[in-house]
Amino acid sequence: MAPIPVTPAVVAAASHVPAGGPVGGQLTQRPSAVSPDGTRLYLCSGDSVRSFCTATGAPLGPPLLGHTGDVTGVGFHPAHPGGQVVLTASLDGTLRTWHAADGSPGLVLPAPGPVESMAVPGGKSQHGRDVVFVSCWKHRGGGEGEQSQEGGRVHAYSLG
Repeated sequence: MAPIPVTPAVVAAASHVPAGGPVGGQLTQRPSAVSPDGTRLYLCSGDSVRSFCTATGAPLGPPLLGHTGDVTGVGFHPAHPGGQVVLTASLDGTLRTWHAADGSPGLVLPAPGPVESMAVPGGKSQHGRDVVFVSCWKHRGGGEGEQSQEGGRVHAYSLG
């Protein structure tokens, strides 16, 4: 298999560095995902996600916009194994779905709190085809004006 070209545009999108600016290390510090067919690379950049062609490094469509906090996870909806639905998680306390073909938004799902990370079971998981795992280290308070609590945990989150 030939190596995937990483163009300056890919590096800039992944690292918040303007094209032609200094680059260093941030490309691997942000969540990423490759489509099941290997043709698209998804990179998180602040509160958005960009998709790129793995063969050329060229951007594919506009960024996935809608989160109001940093995107902390990107993957593919487990009920759509062909990679037709992209799934993102964010510090804004939501999970979002996106149609991979055109980048249009789908569902907005509330998480138990700001999502620090997300894991999507692959293959024939015992957890079914509609569960992902999210870590929320700051819980939302139960009532209006209630402070959030520290020390969250990993939650099994049903997408169904």
